[in-house]
Amino acid sequence: TPAEYQSWLGIDHTHSESYTQNVNLNVTNTDLFSLPAGQVGFAGVLQYGNQMWHQPANPLAAAGYFYNGSSGNGGGKRSNYAAAFEFHVPIFSMLSTDMSARFDHFHNDGGGSSGRPTYKISFAFRPLSTLLLRANYATAFRMPNMGYAFIGPGTTYYEGITDFYKCQQVDPGSS
Repeated sequence: TPAEYQSWLGIDHTHSESYTQNVNLNVTNTDLFSLPAGQVGFAGVLQYGNQMWHQPANPLAAAGYFYNGSSGNGGGKRSNYAAAFEFHVPIFSMLSTDMSARFDHFHNDGGGSSGRPTYKISFAFRPLSTLLLRANYATAFRMPNMGYAFIGPGTTYYEGITDFYKCQQVDPGSS
């Protein structure tokens, strides 16, 4: 009956908290020195930051009061630093290149760290004023997000039960 159905309903509520803080030092110089084809440019960055994520599980969900839901308790902090540079170099009047490199390092509070360099090289070729051809090669590094890195044990969704009451509401006469 609808009254019985309503007695089974509840609200699964959690309150998560997170922050990300970064400090960057940027340096740019579009006129580092001259080549016959033009000015060589430079950009550099130093970065330091930290992150925090905390997601407490709903005590009712963790105790199994909600069916077909999920609960997870997790949280953690990590710090990171990075250094990067980029050069723009005009090779000929019609050809230029950009070269960049970056190193990122992450340290999880409580153990575990990872760091990796990445780089990119690109070329721009302009044989006509109305035509620009580009090519590049780059590598990438992605640190796992905070939830993936710090989630604790919990339950997950299960979709193996038919809701016969809801089926009757949507399609009366079905079984």
